Amino acid sequence: AKEINQIIITMPSASGSSIRKIVRFCEKTNARVKILPGIWEIILGDAYLHQIRDIQPEDLLGRETVTIDVRHLEAFYAGKVVMVTGACGSIGKELVEQLGQFPLQRLVAVDRNENEMYYLQYRDVCLKNAVPLKNIVPVLADVTDQQRMRAIFEEHQPQIIFHAAAYKHVPLMECFPQEAVKNNIEATGIVANLAEEFNVQYFTLISTDKAVRPKNIMGYTKRIAELIVQSKAEHARQGKYLSVRFGNVLGSSGSIIPILKRQIKNGGPVTVTSREAKRYFMTISEAVQLILQATSMARGGEIFVLDMGEQVSIDALAHDMIRLMGLVPGQDIKIEYTGMRPGEKLEEDLFEHRGEYQASAHDKIMVSLNGHAAALKDIDRAIVRLTHQVRSEKHLDEAAIREMLRALLVENGISITD
Repeated sequence: AKEINQIIITMPSASGSSIRKIVRFCEKTNARVKILPGIWEIILGDAYLHQIRDIQPEDLLGRETVTIDVRHLEAFYAGKVVMVTGACGSIGKELVEQLGQFPLQRLVAVDRNENEMYYLQYRDVCLKNAVPLKNIVPVLADVTDQQRMRAIFEEHQPQIIFHAAAYKHVPLMECFPQEAVKNNIEATGIVANLAEEFNVQYFTLISTDKAVRPKNIMGYTKRIAELIVQSKAEHARQGKYLSVRFGNVLGSSGSIIPILKRQIKNGGPVTVTSREAKRYFMTISEAVQLILQATSMARGGEIFVLDMGEQVSIDALAHDMIRLMGLVPGQDIKIEYTGMRPGEKLEEDLFEHRGEYQASAHDKIMVSLNGHAAALKDIDRAIVRLTHQVRSEKHLDEAAIREMLRALLVENGISITD
């Protein structure tokens, strides 16, 4: 047999499962394995077809290419004043990046993170080869500050809002439920109410699979945020209110892949909660393109759910990443199983019950059929009481907050996970 020193995978649009099978077959040889850039890198201009690189963990999670109607989106957003809250977070930054390529009248980027806002303001200077963003207005503000947010609405008169500001880390929110209530519930109410008052045309809440049959504080608060938006959609005089729900995004701050990379680079051990744990994954750019598409399709009141493909085993992902770095799992790098953290599930869901969705005009976007919760019993008053109690009680314990959130959900017909 001929001695082969290098194997190059020339399938930029192959699925993650196909790449995993090929890589595992190639690992039986001593050849070094490289790959052409993925189709997303090529489309977004981050790489060229002729460039060859090492295989990255993201290649093993590759998904089918998503097609969007760029001309339709450009026409939909052209000339609009668009606001993004949480503009310095993972999703928020990508929203700013993609919206900044459209001929907007103005892009109002709101966040309270001073350092990240500085880099956003001077992005073209700080980032090499950055494409200039058009008509962006960075605004340093806290979305839980109603008076400050009102002033921003009065000044900029937004027509479309993407509400991405939220706390998202499950273990942290288990420890600090008061902050989850303020940032995920109260802030959503503030921005949604201002959106109605200032006749915003579209309000899109960025939601999460953790909101489905929630088990943790983060999931409780995001499901209640969805309820706020549903209630607003049913009672607003005008304007369309919707939520877009999806799972984990690759490369977001604190996500699993950067953590695993760091652990492997440091020589291990690699920590995995459970051999059975699985999660949905998609790229940030893909998620945001579909968010923009879903908003342009909205009639009001929908919970759009992005097609996340199959859930991926975290244990298998850890093993694959160790092998990709030329090491042997369990031999060169130890794997430790730490057990599930408080509030975590073994698997996530996108719908409360399987099959409870209908197709939309886009094949990668579904509409949840349980989008309209039961009676939405005075949801606004209940949330006012909840947030007032959380803010006024200095020593309100975590168990009490958890019980209040659970009760609010159950009263509105939402299934929870014990």
